[in-house]
Amino acid sequence: LNHPYKPLRFSMPKEWQTFVFSENYSLAILVDEDLSPSINTSLFQYISDLTLEGYHVVLQEASGGTPVDIKSWVQQQYSTGITGILFIGDIPAAWAEVSGDQFPSDLFYMDLDGTWQDANSDGVYEIHVAGAGDMGPEVYVGRIYPSTLTYDTEVNMINDYLAKAHAYRIGELTQPWRGLEYVEEDWFDMDVNLDLIYQTNVTRYDYGFFTTAEDYLNQMDLGQHFVQVCVHS
Repeated sequence: LNHPYKPLRFSMPKEWQTFVFSENYSLAILVDEDLSPSINTSLFQYISDLTLEGYHVVLQEASGGTPVDIKSWVQQQYSTGITGILFIGDIPAAWAEVSGDQFPSDLFYMDLDGTWQDANSDGVYEIHVAGAGDMGPEVYVGRIYPSTLTYDTEVNMINDYLAKAHAYRIGELTQPWRGLEYVEEDWFDMDVNLDLIYQTNVTRYDYGFFTTAEDYLNQMDLGQHFVQVCVHS
C-alpha cells in the first residue's frame, strides 16, 4: 500500500555493440525514468567503459510496472543473448515467502525457467519449484538502489558509485589483493573457500564476538578486493 504498482512505460532501447563482442560479455540496463536525466553523464561513461572491454550493452528506461512486467522484459533480453541485467533506481522487486518470512528476491528475475506461484494472490510468491526447467539462475541480476539510504541524495550516490567504477577501471582506484570472509556465528563451519582465489591473503571472522557492525566497517576501511558476507539480513 505504501508503494503501489503503476502502469508500465518503456522508452525506446539504445544499444552499443563492439567488434570484439563476446556472448559472455553482455549487459542490459534498466533505469528508473525519473533518475535518468540526472545520471546520464555518469551512466554513459560506464557504458563507454564496458564497450571498451568488449561488452554488448542495451539501455532502456522504465516507469512503473509489476514484477511480472519486468520479468517479461528480462526474458526478452535473455532471448536475444543477454547474460546480465542491471537495475538502476526504483525498479519493482518481487517478494517471496519462505517459512513465514517475506523478503524481496531478485532470484525471481534470474530464474527464467522455474515456476513461481502466488497461491493466495497476496502479491507474494510462496511457491518456487523447477517446473519444466530448474530453480537456478539463467542470468545474473544486480541493483544500484540507494534510495533507502539517508546520508546523501539518490542521484549523488548513484553518480558517486559510477564514478568509482570508472576510477577503478582506469587504475585510479585500487584495492589490495585480499579477501574477507565475514561469517556470523550461525555458520561458523561454512566453507567459503576464498583461499582458492587469494591463497593466504584471506582474513576470516566466524565468531559472534568478532562479527560486529563496527568491526566490519573497520575491515572495509583496510581495503578488500572481495568480501563474502554470510549473515542474516
